[in-house]
Amino acid sequence: QPWSEIIANLKHFYLKEMIFQVHKILGSVDFFGNPTMAVNSIMKGAHDFVMFPFREFLRSPNNPSKLGIGVAKGTLSLVSNFFSGVFGFVSNISEAGGTAAAALSFDNHFQRWHNQQ
Repeated sequence: QPWSEIIANLKHFYLKEMIFQVHKILGSVDFFGNPTMAVNSIMKGAHDFVMFPFREFLRSPNNPSKLGIGVAKGTLSLVSNFFSGVFGFVSNISEAGGTAAAALSFDNHFQRWHNQQ
């Protein structure tokens, strides 16, 4: 292939990959509250909610109490990760809002105080 085709293919490839990855970059920006972290946390809880009972059932299919333990562990993980993701997201948004408010106040003393908190 001529060099111009190779360069054109490389440009096309990297542009396509950049477009596919831009949601990860924007999602992890703290200005938006880092929604990627919240979604990952909730998805981990949903995964555990399904996998914990399934693993316990595979380990001992004749013991229903093990399945109950797996359901309890999965539910605990789902609830824990859900609230961790949601409250972490809200915390990041409020922190970004506070930082923006401090910047918009144009008060150097308040901005220094806010940055120390």
